[in-house]
Amino acid sequence: MSKIKLLFITMVAVTGVTLVSGDCWAQACNSCAAGSSVIDTTFGYSADSAAYSSACDNGTCGSAGCSACGGRLGHGAHMQQLKDKYAHAEKNCARVIARNEAWPMPFNCADRQLYFSFWEPMIDQGFEEQCVLTSAHFDAETGNLNSFGNHTVAGIMQNMPSTRRKVFLHREADPDTNNARMEHVKETINTFYGQTGPAIVEFSTKLPVTLRGSKADAISRLWAENQPTPIIPISSGAQSVGSSVGN
Repeated sequence: MSKIKLLFITMVAVTGVTLVSGDCWAQACNSCAAGSSVIDTTFGYSADSAAYSSACDNGTCGSAGCSACGGRLGHGAHMQQLKDKYAHAEKNCARVIARNEAWPMPFNCADRQLYFSFWEPMIDQGFEEQCVLTSAHFDAETGNLNSFGNHTVAGIMQNMPSTRRKVFLHREADPDTNNARMEHVKETINTFYGQTGPAIVEFSTKLPVTLRGSKADAISRLWAENQPTPIIPISSGAQSVGSSVGN
């Protein structure tokens, strides 16, 4: 009678593990194996699953004999293995419930960060093009900043946000000229704008923007509006519209 009771308990436990695992699969958990969350480690799947194996698996009890395993049913390693699986699946499903209850936090924050990350390279390039110096900003004889260059550096250091006070130098072919310009710009910044911190100057391959955004947008719109209407050329012979499109 006791064996029948133990078999019944075992079947109930197996059924419970199957149902709980099915709930996890319904929440986009492809398996009950360890996983990680891209949102927050507190919402990741459990990574501390037990090793689902024992000396009594596959009917092998080792040199100590099956008595060392606590018996074939009820209280041995097989039951402990089953309990470990159930506990692991239960922990993962509790994590799924916590995710659902936390919605939309913190997931909407991560979505917002991901959205803005698409534009960060464009914003960085825009600031770089606004803050880059070329040979037009330097005196051809002395190599120092001319009036145009001094005003440009002043505009960068006084008007740009504190995190964007960086001067870029367009890299020329002559490395000696590049290095001399770099040292002179750093000296100028440290002399007149040293209260804002040490000078941050970097080389760049960009060229300065020559048009305002509104003017560039107007040129682009007028160019698109003045494009001719696309027409499919059809010969005067027996050629049909379908054959012309195919060609």
